[in-house]
Amino acid sequence: MLNSSKMKKNDKSDCAIRPFKVSHQVLCIPTICFVRQAIIGYVELTIIPQRSDLRKIRLNAKQIKIYKITLNEFHEVPFTYNDPCLDVCQGDGKQKSIDHFNACHLTCVNAVDADNGNGELCIKVPHDLMHLILEGKPLRISIEFALEKPQGGIHFVTPDGEGAMADRGAHMFTYSADNSSRLWFPCIDSFSEPCTWRMEITVDTGMIAVACGDLVEAVYTSDMRKKTYHYKISIPTCAPNIGLAVGPFEIFVDPQMHEVTHFCLPRLLPLLKHSTSFLHEAFEFYEELLSSRYPYSCYKQVFVDEAFHDARPYATMTILNTNLLSSPQIIDQTYMSRRVMANAIAQQFFGCFISMNSWSDAWLLKGISMYLSGHYLKKSICVSLPPGSVAAAAQGKDGTFYFPTQHLHTTSPEYNIILTKKSHLVIRMLEDRIGRELLLQVFNKLLSLASNAAQQKVTSNVWFNMLLSTSSFQKAIFTVTGKDINTFWNNGRYVGPLTITLQELDGTFKHNLQIEENATKHDITCHSKSRRNKKKKIPLCTGEEVDMDLSAMDADSPVLWIRIDPDMLLLRQVVIEQPDYQWQYQLRYERDVTAQKEAIEALEKFSTPASRSALTYTIENEHCFYKIRCTACLCLQKVANAMVATWAGPPAMMSIFKKLFGSHSCMHIIRLNNFKNLQHYFLLKTIPVAMAGLRTPQCICPNDVLKFLLDLFKYNDNSKNKFSDNYYRAALIDAVAETVTPVISVMPHTGMTITSESVSPDTKLILEEITRCLNLDKLLPCYKFRVSVSCLKAIRKLQKMGHLPNYPSLFREYAAYGMFIDIRLAALEALVDFTSADGKEEDLNFLLDIVENDPVPSVQYQVLRMLTEKPPFTNSDTNPLNTEALVHRLWNLMNSGSPYNSLIRCAGMDLYHTLYGRKRPTVLSNNDFGLVVHLKDKKPRLPLNSASIDMHFDDSLPLDNIIMLEPINLEKMESNDFSGCEKRKVTSPLHFSNHPHFYSSDGRVKAEITLENNGESSKVRLKDTISMPGTSLSTPGISGMSLLKTTSSSIDSASAPAQFCVYEGFSDDSQSKSLPGIQNTFGQQPTGFDSSMFKPPDVPEHKSAIPGIEVLNQSIKAHKKKKKKKNKHKHKHKHRHEKHDKLERSEKDRIYSSGGSSIQSPATFSGGSPQTEIL
Repeated sequence: MLNSSKMKKNDKSDCAIRPFKVSHQVLCIPTICFVRQAIIGYVELTIIPQRSDLRKIRLNAKQIKIYKITLNEFHEVPFTYNDPCLDVCQGDGKQKSIDHFNACHLTCVNAVDADNGNGELCIKVPHDLMHLILEGKPLRISIEFALEKPQGGIHFVTPDGEGAMADRGAHMFTYSADNSSRLWFPCIDSFSEPCTWRMEITVDTGMIAVACGDLVEAVYTSDMRKKTYHYKISIPTCAPNIGLAVGPFEIFVDPQMHEVTHFCLPRLLPLLKHSTSFLHEAFEFYEELLSSRYPYSCYKQVFVDEAFHDARPYATMTILNTNLLSSPQIIDQTYMSRRVMANAIAQQFFGCFISMNSWSDAWLLKGISMYLSGHYLKKSICVSLPPGSVAAAAQGKDGTFYFPTQHLHTTSPEYNIILTKKSHLVIRMLEDRIGRELLLQVFNKLLSLASNAAQQKVTSNVWFNMLLSTSSFQKAIFTVTGKDINTFWNNGRYVGPLTITLQELDGTFKHNLQIEENATKHDITCHSKSRRNKKKKIPLCTGEEVDMDLSAMDADSPVLWIRIDPDMLLLRQVVIEQPDYQWQYQLRYERDVTAQKEAIEALEKFSTPASRSALTYTIENEHCFYKIRCTACLCLQKVANAMVATWAGPPAMMSIFKKLFGSHSCMHIIRLNNFKNLQHYFLLKTIPVAMAGLRTPQCICPNDVLKFLLDLFKYNDNSKNKFSDNYYRAALIDAVAETVTPVISVMPHTGMTITSESVSPDTKLILEEITRCLNLDKLLPCYKFRVSVSCLKAIRKLQKMGHLPNYPSLFREYAAYGMFIDIRLAALEALVDFTSADGKEEDLNFLLDIVENDPVPSVQYQVLRMLTEKPPFTNSDTNPLNTEALVHRLWNLMNSGSPYNSLIRCAGMDLYHTLYGRKRPTVLSNNDFGLVVHLKDKKPRLPLNSASIDMHFDDSLPLDNIIMLEPINLEKMESNDFSGCEKRKVTSPLHFSNHPHFYSSDGRVKAEITLENNGESSKVRLKDTISMPGTSLSTPGISGMSLLKTTSSSIDSASAPAQFCVYEGFSDDSQSKSLPGIQNTFGQQPTGFDSSMFKPPDVPEHKSAIPGIEVLNQSIKAHKKKKKKKNKHKHKHKHRHEKHDKLERSEKDRIYSSGGSSIQSPATFSGGSPQTEIL
């Protein structure tokens, strides 16, 4: 399970790596400008040297402008800044494979990882202060910095409108992945470096600053126009757990617990009061469960808009999504909001107060917090996360990691999701090993040690007790319980007892089988004797006795059902095969919820009247868990469809629905809505959706079902219900959308243009209902626009089935910035589905434009996740969307397009892997690697990322032979003005030595190539020389094996690129057009549907630029040419170089230049921008 050797290696103290410790840090932000989205700040770090040879101090800082650094307030010191993550592959992007990217990515991340003693900012300690280091006295590092338009770490929300920013609800807050505090202030961005803090935040008088720690005071400035908030954290806290939020918040102090304060945006206070009314109960539960008080003196919850996560915990505070707030009339959101807030409080104990020692220990804190919040949810709302869902979440996933798991910033988002779920399961397994009470004592022991350490000074060297590692957790378990769990940690494959439960006629019997090999066979002895009487009372595992009809079971077997690992305490996948009657008995009489769920999933394969009866019984059983009843509805739909030929009576579940919800005087008319019975409420939403999936032998929805669903819209009356029915109405829209079948099933004429007259009557009824609901939701918006979201999904379903024109313009308008986030995501999900099925290049580009430019980071991230789950293609060379331009665009997004948001970068990595796999995309031309040349025993080298080779061959020269080229010495030139970020040293595949006699009279270099095996010979002509960055060697300009013919020109680099013809993939219905009478401006909401929506639109002419071809500006004019000299004492010239992207080349269509045209390299060369054409 866990590797102890790796644990011990990762558990080393960072003092051995970092030559100093941070004892205190001051963070002062005197200016926050919402108009420019900028902050100006000042930090002061007090460090204690740990080694006498401390010469350089490395700190973390990204996307920050550093103005000045001083030591001990008087000594201004020099510093250097290097962030290799700005360009991961650093110009060496020819391979463009995910394996190559990940190797470079991990190298870059480790190069600035604080846990390795590294950082982006390097400060040189002057000699004047070396005596302080030798004496081990503290040093104060003061840094003045600024940050403008941040791309990560901090998010500004500035709504359009009139008035001051406070009146418009503008606010800002911190976000992003763990250890990303470096994105908004200089620090040691590591969980293993806790220290005390003091913060001063100055804001306008209409704003409120909420930060970690206790609010000491809030004072006005001398001009009374601003206010400064002073916060203090006396408990050592690491930098990643420091957060900030500023905005015109409304404040609500919890009436039950005055230490808790809530903040929300204007006019949301009533929702805030209801949504947080339970919070004091969660604190009391955790304190009682852990036998330990809440570790901090206060707790703050800040609800903000456009949040990246639902909740981001920091020390003493949590920043939450404002969409978690709801009114007392909303049912569904309450469960989700309480789960999120309860887990955020649990992370205050394990995650903020006790932090991880390193990334390899992150699973431990995630698992403990999930374990604690699961206990609270089980007690408070009788809902617990089923452990089976944890194991099921990983099923169907490829177990091979294509990304490094050694660091948070290099892992896939999917990996982090599974990590959290698996961590919860491992803690539950540990609970089974040592017992619940002993495990809680271990947690109490860890909290006690951390509380004692927090009261000590840094010099006492006990702050390490506030860090939790896997090995220290193992030691704590041994100290408290005396049990050694080494074998539990180190089990790669489980070996040990496996519990099997048999329900027999005489009761429940448990058997423990020993698992020691890959394949193990065991015989289990039954305790009961077979009895042939049909009815008897059977004792269950709960102790109750029930009457069972045993007529269906095998007369020779006393076994009613069997369960393997019933408590789900192992990381396993179980496949059980048993007769259908045993599954039916298990569903009817087993009291365990997960056992009932397993039985329902198994009964999908047994379409018999007995299965129908068992499922019907479960749906009607008031003592059954509501989720099991809802799952049984969906299973009964599949069983009914399989039995459609022999089904007798009304459609499945219609009688149940009328019995539960029909009017007493007229059963087909639904009663007034009354959602006091929450079980009935969830059934009321689920049964219509399940019924909509019923099909006739002709594979269409029965007319009775469609009429029944439309009547539910007609008779829906919520006037006397105290709860909102918006989720119920959304479920009805989902139901009518589910009734839609492919157009070929109901329309006799295929291949016709879709018009309003060609739509079937049933589809018109559905479309009218969707239109009415969509327009009504604009006039009377419901909570979170749930109805509009369902309408958009229904419209996409109608498009996919061929009932509506298949055009994406409607969804593009709903995806525009300014729409509510849930509507945007629903529209983007429809666009992703459209792109995957019928999309053109412009549709995919629209989605990628959102990924690159959308102002909401969470939307950028979600679009990448959607494209990964439903890609437009996978390793397909024939798909028209698979172009070189797309490869370059996605590669640039990963490599340098998202340097300040690791979540988006890793999500882009997932998409790239889904589209192209781990190897280099095959759509790229194979000649990017140039020509590899070996010189006998020598290894000549030329930087491939700087230039390539353009050689002229005779047609008779075989291309598959290896060319032996004698070394040539070229002119040496000096290059002192090369500017750019620091590169990793790349070995060069070519290196020429002295052969001046190979120059020809026309100033070119010639070399004879002799192929010894056949005696043939050919000539190679190496063209105009250029200087290469980072060397003093001048080499020929090269563009070998190229699709591109490049001629030098003095045209401006901003000239428009050449146009080319784009192949566009069309859907089957090329006559289709976008929906509604939606002829409004982009960004506004559509107004609905009318008959004009079927008229073909005027499609504007679309022009596209050449994909994947970029040539940067050259720093020296192209018409300047240097004369070549054969003498060895050549005068050296200084040239300025700039980095250029490489032009793509093709082996297939090699172009050879002639005469005096100057062929220039796409690498570093002089002159204007070359003109490029594809031959």
